[in-house]
Amino acid sequence: MRKRLIAVVATLALIVGLFVAGARYYVFVTQTIHSESTAHLTEIYHQVNQSLHSLVGRNWGAMRTWTPYLRDAKDDDKIDAYIEALQQENGFTDFYFISRRGEYQTAAGRHRIGAGGAASQRAGGPGAV
Repeated sequence: MRKRLIAVVATLALIVGLFVAGARYYVFVTQTIHSESTAHLTEIYHQVNQSLHSLVGRNWGAMRTWTPYLRDAKDDDKIDAYIEALQQENGFTDFYFISRRGEYQTAAGRHRIGAGGAASQRAGGPGAV
């Protein structure tokens, strides 16, 4: 009877030990996966942030370069020709004149004034500029 009791206690101790070891391993693996995932996502965030910062900086630089010419152009035909040449040279599909308040107007005449304004057309549409 004593040998049987020792065998049962040893078996229970082994089962509890395996359960505790399994639980500790699960916690370790979960923490490792979380920390590696966080590090990976942080690295992706920094790469995207650098790419976006570079793109926005390049676009603002281009706009600063174009501003004096567009401000001094005397007629719409010169502006349209200049914008068309820029489109061919840089490969973009549309050109927006954007204010710092978020208002914009395209070279084709679509525009939005204010946060809730609707787009309209230059050629005779309502709200034409």
